[in-house]
Amino acid sequence: MTASSTVDLGAVPDWIAAIGTTLAFFVAFIVLLLDLKERHRRQASQVASWLERSESNVTLHVVNSSDIPIYKVQVTPQFLGRAYDVISYPLVGPRVDYTPLTIPLPGSQQVSNEYLGVQMLFADSGGRRWKRDRNGKLQRKWWGH
Repeated sequence: MTASSTVDLGAVPDWIAAIGTTLAFFVAFIVLLLDLKERHRRQASQVASWLERSESNVTLHVVNSSDIPIYKVQVTPQFLGRAYDVISYPLVGPRVDYTPLTIPLPGSQQVSNEYLGVQMLFADSGGRRWKRDRNGKLQRKWWGH
């Protein structure tokens, strides 16, 4: 047999092993990225604000349920199509529930919850900026935007 007609089968297992190792590193990298993203989101998911109705008024709640403070908090309550003044806190401590604003209900107490909303911006302990929209959806917000 000539050298051109033989196949070196020893190289095939080596190639399979190399491809398997590369795929294992790729999967490990993806898992690491997903875990890091979840860690970053964990504290932010424990921060919220909402409007709570009673018979005669609506009360704003600003809550940090995490064990770590949050920073540069800006809360904008929205009630009956009106955005109220931004309420700012340089820091909200851990395990805190503020009720900084009470809004009297107008004549009709049959106001739908669709007219109640709060927009919130804050920075977590790692300095990452977050936005919770009036529907409660949490998203990462980059500083320049």
